[in-house]
Amino acid sequence: EYHGDSGFRGALGTANASIRDSVFAHNVRGVLAASTSQTQPALIVVDTCTIAHNTSGTDAETQAPGIATIRVTNSTIYHNVNGMFVLGSGAIESYGNNRVLANTNFSTFSGTVLPQQ
Repeated sequence: EYHGDSGFRGALGTANASIRDSVFAHNVRGVLAASTSQTQPALIVVDTCTIAHNTSGTDAETQAPGIATIRVTNSTIYHNVNGMFVLGSGAIESYGNNRVLANTNFSTFSGTVLPQQ
């Protein structure tokens, strides 16, 4: 909480991270995935987290040809200025079991991830 920039940041190189049972609040970005290179993608899985009162709750940013993806499951994203902010070809995907409410802007996921059977 109360970081000057990001609560969690996967950027500037290959990032493959899982975050569980965490709170990201009162930051510029709660969770950031950023990439500028196709060979250095950023993938962050957020599980059972609370992301609240940030400028951007989740933030996936790319510069061509980068790949940045955040996948969210069992989490609450609320009272952020931007719930899910995407820049470039970034993606913020849901497993379909999240709670998203009271964000000022961008309260829609890029898509849905189907769980494996």
